[in-house]
Amino acid sequence: MLHRRRRQEHAQCLLSNGAIVCAAGEHPDEDTLFAGSPDALAAVVYAYLPLADAEAAGSLRISGDGTLARRFVDLFSLPTPAPKQIASSDFGKVGIGKD
Repeated sequence: MLHRRRRQEHAQCLLSNGAIVCAAGEHPDEDTLFAGSPDALAAVVYAYLPLADAEAAGSLRISGDGTLARRFVDLFSLPTPAPKQIASSDFGKVGIGKD
């Protein structure tokens, strides 16, 4: 059971058998607690800010199972962004523009 607390709003996520279910509410027996703003958690999850850096900055506090916290964050990694622009000279290379 993972739990995130923001001000007085609570959300809990249960990881079980390869599935994740999240709902509003508080669970007294969480294994890991993330306390901080949604932006702080998003910086860790999507901007690859290390958990330790977020904790050191005071933007996110994690209590409980640290290994589980890292595993939870890793569930949401984003793919590498596509290039912003493809030059016309690149068409035909590496499958670009090929049928």
